[in-house]
Amino acid sequence: MTLKRFGHIALCLLAGLTGISCDGDRNADTPDPIPAEKMVNLTFSVVAPDAVRQSESRALVTTPDKDNYFEREASKYEKIHTLRIIILRPGTDFQGKPVKDSDGNEIINPDTNKPYDKVVEHNRFFTFNENGVVRYDDMNIKVHGGENKTIYILANEESINANLPAGETVNLSSLTPDSPYTADYIENIQIPAGTNGILYDNTNESGAHYIPMSEVYKDVYIEMPETPELREQKVGPFFITRAAVKFSFNIKSDYGKGLYLKSLTFNSLADREYFLPKKTVYSPEKPTFHKVDNSGSTDGSKKPSDTSDTSIDLSGRFITEYEIPESANHSPFTFKFNGDSIDLKDKTTQISLPIYFCESKFLPLDGETIADGKPYSVELVLHTKFGDQTIVATSEKLTLDNLPILPRNTHVKINIDLGVNKATVELVPYTGIWLDPDFGIDRK
Repeated sequence: MTLKRFGHIALCLLAGLTGISCDGDRNADTPDPIPAEKMVNLTFSVVAPDAVRQSESRALVTTPDKDNYFEREASKYEKIHTLRIIILRPGTDFQGKPVKDSDGNEIINPDTNKPYDKVVEHNRFFTFNENGVVRYDDMNIKVHGGENKTIYILANEESINANLPAGETVNLSSLTPDSPYTADYIENIQIPAGTNGILYDNTNESGAHYIPMSEVYKDVYIEMPETPELREQKVGPFFITRAAVKFSFNIKSDYGKGLYLKSLTFNSLADREYFLPKKTVYSPEKPTFHKVDNSGSTDGSKKPSDTSDTSIDLSGRFITEYEIPESANHSPFTFKFNGDSIDLKDKTTQISLPIYFCESKFLPLDGETIADGKPYSVELVLHTKFGDQTIVATSEKLTLDNLPILPRNTHVKINIDLGVNKATVELVPYTGIWLDPDFGIDRK
């Protein structure tokens, strides 16, 4: 069985984009109450997955090594269709005073008569065409200098609401500039699977959904623009992570003539996940852009005013730790195939399904034990015919030896050898490179 990691996308805000809409920010003509000399033009940069490095198939545990190779997005639904950038600033400015709104009024909590912890500075929303094709350029966002920012990078948010109960919606455009930010509001957003256990079923174009993607970068330090050079600052690149898991299957059967696969059950998958990665640990580590000394330099770039930064690792990242909602329930999911069964007459049968699931963290129930930390497994239902008689058999449970975790951003490719009743796992993360000027365009 093969485990593949979805690629991480680092991206920038784009200026002069055609076919995009923007909402949620104050009018550009509105004068800012903070003097212009305290403002910074902040630029983001763009990175996206590209061609893969070839390598032979091999079994790996879920940790990185020097021989890892990479995979690109499989369809337009794994690309960016909409993009929202939310920037928070502290509730107090560089002088320790409450920040002011666009009318020059201090933003104060009326219940405590004190400043809020975080205030929304920008909320920008972009819609690209259905294929994710955009024209590359840099975009500047004017922000207040001398502060640590929280930056949310959120893509394809419309899919969050696909499985919510009637009357419930997540409305990120409600986070308007100058409004107080409720602590962990975005962090606590959950995406439920449907009643059938599926997060998104993209087998039919009419019901397909773009896969949500997200990341948050905290304490991104923006220097006070005390020199002309520091009035133009660049941070990034930022990557974002797909909030989904998908499966495909390779079934080897040396004597498969007359043998049919009726169904395959994977044990077990969660019924909900967080929109944002929760307490997620990456390898290599996620880049940070903190102030590290009195000079104002950051540990994520050589100098904030640099126009590019090659020091950040843009290759694929492995998720080694993460959390899912405490309320998540895990259940087996059975893949049933069109036409009731699949003929296994060929020595190798490949099955690829554009069906997506929540990241999962299947743990033993109270009183149960699972040997050697191997919680995940698969079972097959097969049938064959002898004359007029149909014989149906269920395989023994095949434990997935090197799949101890099942995080988001993962393509699980299950290799099953019916001759030896064994399933194996391979780990294949995406890579990322600078992409200029055709971000989002398929390369043939």
